[in-house]
Amino acid sequence: MKRLLFILWIAVSSVSALQAEGFKWIGNRWWGISVSYSQKWYSYSAGGERHWGNYWAEGGNMQGVRFGVPVEPVFRYGLGVATGVYCEIYSCRNNAETARIEEAAMYFPLHALYRYDFNSKANIYVETGPGLTAGLVQRVIDPTDSKAHQYYIRFNDGSPRRVNAYWEAGIGASFGIFRFSALYSIGLTPSKRFFSTMGEMTHFYPVTPTRLTFTAAIMF
Repeated sequence: MKRLLFILWIAVSSVSALQAEGFKWIGNRWWGISVSYSQKWYSYSAGGERHWGNYWAEGGNMQGVRFGVPVEPVFRYGLGVATGVYCEIYSCRNNAETARIEEAAMYFPLHALYRYDFNSKANIYVETGPGLTAGLVQRVIDPTDSKAHQYYIRFNDGSPRRVNAYWEAGIGASFGIFRFSALYSIGLTPSKRFFSTMGEMTHFYPVTPTRLTFTAAIMF
């Protein structure tokens, strides 16, 4: 995580230095504020088939929101970088609706980007590359009783790993200051101590997360 933060610091410092020297970004509007809606599910192989589930290994997805600061400079010939710093929160109930998991994490993408400008106000773009999440907290609460005791879950102990890497691909479009995009993320780092076949913290399946995210942003 420290290495990725250092890379992001270098990227932002380089952008600031070039901006100070009067370098003109093609199309400008290379940073902004964004909010996203996301769905996440976990998949694993068993019995020769692929299975999907939410945090509780039940059918359905986790629902999430993401917000942060995108940094997307374009250099020449429409080529650029899509990065930024974000916070994301996911949650879902179990089928019995007696427990709800809430996850919070930091998210750091580092994508290659190609953008095609129709004019000074409208463009479309595609991006692909790795993304990294670093878990902050996991807690379980009783959704039927706000005064009930809540408890926190350690990472990689009957739960997902703290740090997860993804390979991601997305498309988007900008209209003036507004930008809209969709991003598909495939997990690269299986959680090996999460879904248990015996329900007794033994015989685990390697589980990988997948996400589909829709984003709206205002770019400056």
